[in-house]
Amino acid sequence: MITMVKRVFVFFNLFLVCLLASLQVTHASNSALNVKGAATYKALGIEYYIASLYIDDTSIDSTAIIDYSGSQELKIKVANRRWSSRKWKAQWQNNIAINNEPSSNEDLNSALALFTEFPQASLVTGDEIIISFQPESGSELTFNGHSVFKTPNKQFYNYILNTWLGKFSPNRIFREKISGVQAPEAELVESSSMLVDEQRIKVVGKWFLSVEEKNIAKIKKKKAAEALRQQEIKAAKIKQKAIADQKKRKQEKKARLLAAEKKARVAKAMRDQEAQGKLKAKKQAAEKSKQEKKRLALQAAERKKLKALNQQKYLQQLYQWQLRTRVNETVAYPPWAKQFNQQGTVKVNFKVNRSGTLLNLEYLVEDISPILEQEVEKRLQFAVEVIALPKELKGDVWSFSLRYVFDLKLAEQETLLKPLKPL
Repeated sequence: MITMVKRVFVFFNLFLVCLLASLQVTHASNSALNVKGAATYKALGIEYYIASLYIDDTSIDSTAIIDYSGSQELKIKVANRRWSSRKWKAQWQNNIAINNEPSSNEDLNSALALFTEFPQASLVTGDEIIISFQPESGSELTFNGHSVFKTPNKQFYNYILNTWLGKFSPNRIFREKISGVQAPEAELVESSSMLVDEQRIKVVGKWFLSVEEKNIAKIKKKKAAEALRQQEIKAAKIKQKAIADQKKRKQEKKARLLAAEKKARVAKAMRDQEAQGKLKAKKQAAEKSKQEKKRLALQAAERKKLKALNQQKYLQQLYQWQLRTRVNETVAYPPWAKQFNQQGTVKVNFKVNRSGTLLNLEYLVEDISPILEQEVEKRLQFAVEVIALPKELKGDVWSFSLRYVFDLKLAEQETLLKPLKPL
């Protein structure tokens, strides 16, 4: 029985060796590169791309890949139907930040910024981004065959590789697949190797036009738009005149009818006014006395109600002031946000219930960095935990708002005025 198990085990190992041999992929950029690993990148259940790693020596241990100095390549094959440039930028900046230490190297930081910002429109299924490294020439970024930029060393390449192999890479299974601990799946390698559509290559080629070509295209587009605008203006004037003539005729007819109706109403109103004058005078005296008493009673009730409302409003404003003051005192500018020159105002609406729980956070600025939002949320959560709600505040849940300005030139936040207690 043991002998049979050993034979099966040996046969399975031979099968894996054959499978891996069949998955060796030849690249136009470097014929010596072979597939090391492949995995699917997902976020919040959405599949964004197929990641694959190619290397000139697939025997390199998975733990030594980051320090290996031979030829290698990272391929990103877009699988999402539409990956907006805004989401591309946010996802990659976040993944780079959490898997790498900040650097003072300006050339590296410029390359990382250009990598996260180069798409001029949404990426689509089949798009191909390649980050390669050659010992003799350094790192290079290409998109659908177009060279985006080059760097003279391996630093940029390693920062991107760390997003796949670092401590906070997508997950353990992803790391094992991309580093070759698990054998590459033939289906993923085949999908990753599919050629980019020729028409798509031409379309994105416009992203990399020369300045002169862009100016010529801009002038042509401007002339075409102006010709279309003049046609629309002419058609609009003709239509506007016809509408104005029709409107004038309707207004004249309507004016004649209104004049006749007005004359009849005036005559009837004079008759009715005379008949009702005496009856009205009698009722007015009794009603005046009644209304005066009612007015005085309502005024007293309103004063009491207003005083109670002002007190509740003050208590809610005081608690919001305490929260905002604590957040202003505790927020620290995140290092990666400074690294990427991320600035802006975080605006958030939120609720707090009677038990002091933070609820329903709603960020009002869509293009603000998630790194900045996370810092404000962490400090707000701490403030809610340590600052008690006023006991006199009525209700179960209250709504509040908060804003915090992240500005690299701003030394401190604007001083918040404490609400005045109502008299």
